[in-house]
Amino acid sequence: MALAIPSELERLRDGAKKLVNEFTLGQKAVVGVAFLAAIVAGIVFLHLSNQTPYTTLYTGLTASDSSAITQKLTSEHIPFTVADGGTTILVPQNDVYSQRVTLAQAGLPNQNSNVGLSIVSKEGITTSAFQQSVDLQRGLQGELQSTIEAIQGVSNAQVNIVIPNPNSLALNNSPSPSAAVMVTMQPQQSLTSGQVQAIVHLVASSVPGLQADNVTVTDAAGHLLSGPGSNSSLTEQDQATQLYDTATEQAIQSLLTTTLGPNNADVVVNAALNFNKDSKQIHGLLQNADGTVISTPNQINSQSETFSGSSPPPGGVAGSITTIAGSAGSNNNLVNTGNQENLTIGQYQEQINTAPGALVNQSVAVVVNSKALPKGVTVGALQQAVASAANINTARGDIISVQALPFSNASQVAQANAQAQANALARHNEITNALRAAGVLLVLAIILYFMYRSAKKPEEIVEEEPFGELEPGEDYLDEDDEFAQLEQSEEDLEMVPASANPFDLDLAEGIPHELETSSIGEFIENQPDEVARLLRAWMQETKLPGVTTPSNRQSEQQPA
Repeated sequence: MALAIPSELERLRDGAKKLVNEFTLGQKAVVGVAFLAAIVAGIVFLHLSNQTPYTTLYTGLTASDSSAITQKLTSEHIPFTVADGGTTILVPQNDVYSQRVTLAQAGLPNQNSNVGLSIVSKEGITTSAFQQSVDLQRGLQGELQSTIEAIQGVSNAQVNIVIPNPNSLALNNSPSPSAAVMVTMQPQQSLTSGQVQAIVHLVASSVPGLQADNVTVTDAAGHLLSGPGSNSSLTEQDQATQLYDTATEQAIQSLLTTTLGPNNADVVVNAALNFNKDSKQIHGLLQNADGTVISTPNQINSQSETFSGSSPPPGGVAGSITTIAGSAGSNNNLVNTGNQENLTIGQYQEQINTAPGALVNQSVAVVVNSKALPKGVTVGALQQAVASAANINTARGDIISVQALPFSNASQVAQANAQAQANALARHNEITNALRAAGVLLVLAIILYFMYRSAKKPEEIVEEEPFGELEPGEDYLDEDDEFAQLEQSEEDLEMVPASANPFDLDLAEGIPHELETSSIGEFIENQPDEVARLLRAWMQETKLPGVTTPSNRQSEQQPA
């Protein structure tokens, strides 16, 4: 009968069953709870790691558009979330562009599809003149809304146009139309003064007879951006002045940072700009280098008269006949010549238009840190450099002042203290987290250690009945002596000839008669209890060289 050796899988299964059976009820409960906690932690980790990031699909939606889009996404089985009170819809990042195309095919969002001039084409021949005028006004408002919403940063626009009916009973009665525009901006966006003026002129140019002064523009917060009673030019002038001051301060600050280092200079610039539109005409004569006027003749007339004879030349008092004495019989010759020239004098005419925003004068104040002045650098040298950078012209009335004063380091100390506190807090958090993790690991290690010790309790030794009668004075083998002699017996069995093999004995306990020498080690390892019983029975009946039995030990210990 061959020895049945269990497979590796069966050995592992038996070992696991044996380990579980050795656990107490409390240990089994702890292991079960730990196993469930590990499963829950794994599920949560997988859920978080597989969670798809969401990104914005549309923002600034109206209530109707938000409802239509969410219904469309639900029908398409696309996950989404709603934020900002329903005005923003977020979808998985991988579905943003595809869903925008799909929703555009469905005409969503509908906020940009305002009523346009296409409404006029839907009118019939039975439409009244009043209805036609109302539809025309609605279509014009819708077209303006779509145009304004195309401006960058504008989320939504509402345009209302008022076109009064002329009174036919009054003479010269032509009331002017007016318009009101309200714009809703996207988050973190605002209209510049140039964009406001563009909206004003856009609306005024689209409505016949509408003047720009009659267009009112407001934002969603109710702030008046442009309209009757508001001076938008003052805002533009303030912005232009502020831009000039900022640009000049940055130029001077950059120059001083190169010399003194950062945070060692403070610059303030106040400039006065002229926003008047001046026009000047100058007339003058063209002159040569010597100062004479340049002239060119364009017409020359020459005249010559000649008189000869004995008669006296015409003379005397007009209206009377007078004979001049001594003139009779005299021979007279008279020649009269003359030249007349028309000259063209060189002239010039010059017209000068002064653009608004010219610099009238400016004042520059600079304070540098006296502790940061490099060796050899004087305040005068810094003032000359600043004057050149700011284009200071004293004849124009510009003022510059450069002073070296010690700077207070209170802000730097406060900043350093805040940074040190932040670093200390970060280190404290790191140490706390490390200690917390170490404590958790230590607790787990202690629990596992006690669980291991509880699982590895020494088995109670069950005394077995001997196979035969022991001689007086003999005792059972200890467990340590059993395994020590078991190893020794294995070595002795290899030295015993086949004829003296103790396994050839006929044992009634079911031990096989024949056993391969190569499988002795596996048999001893897999069935130590059977081997121990075999050795007990065998040592009581047979004595092998080198094997010490309890009776031999007792006999050896007795004196000869």
